[in-house]
Amino acid sequence: MEIWIIWWNLISLFRGQFNRQRTFLWFATCVAAFCVRGDNAGVTSFVRAFGLKKSCYDCLRNFFHCSAIDLNAIARKWMKIVVNHFPGVIKVNGRICLIGDGLKYPKSGKKMPAVKRLHQQSESNSKPEFIMGHSFQVIGLLCMVNRYALCVPLIAARIHEGLLFSAKAKTTLLDKMLKLLQELLVDNSGAYFIVDAYYCSSKIVKGLVDKNHHLITRARSNAVAYESPPKILSVNEEDLENTERNLSSKIASEKTK
Repeated sequence: MEIWIIWWNLISLFRGQFNRQRTFLWFATCVAAFCVRGDNAGVTSFVRAFGLKKSCYDCLRNFFHCSAIDLNAIARKWMKIVVNHFPGVIKVNGRICLIGDGLKYPKSGKKMPAVKRLHQQSESNSKPEFIMGHSFQVIGLLCMVNRYALCVPLIAARIHEGLLFSAKAKTTLLDKMLKLLQELLVDNSGAYFIVDAYYCSSKIVKGLVDKNHHLITRARSNAVAYESPPKILSVNEEDLENTERNLSSKIASEKTK
């Protein structure tokens, strides 16, 4: 019972994200069902876990499509709760450490929304090159628990491929990951974002640096680094002409030799 008291004390902190008490209670019911359900049968597993009435099935389904829920606000609140209440949050130079990655989960449903043909970019030979499924991107916070570094999920299960809300949309996975970070880190307090080489892109680097964040990753094989060119001091036109004459005469003398 003690663990459920701690659980409720944390869940009650989300009350300010909902205008109505009933919506918040349905939210608490869904979170509790995620914690105790014994199978992955969707809303049916929620009803089965708590022994709810059949009439609650439609209410639970409608909750996930309710316009009164702001997922970004809930994610920002969850991040504040984790940082302020979870022990062992890893900080380096006063900055939290975030971990991001993509996940491609195979699905066999032909009529399931957002299911598309996906290319596996993993280096493992045990995975097929192409699959049919959902493409997610996730972000977690690095915490130390019993001498082990664990990742606490902050934003998970955001489908970023297979959903097209506009015919003119040309956003890439990098754009969507950067948008997730910007929605999560609105206070610009500074963070380290740890990802694999797929996210080693100038688009990610510039987007993070502009918001006072840093990227930790492995450089790609085609990465190119260069130094900034030196500043050219302003000179007179006569000096430039004299320099050109000297260079041309020097080149002509070397050719005659």
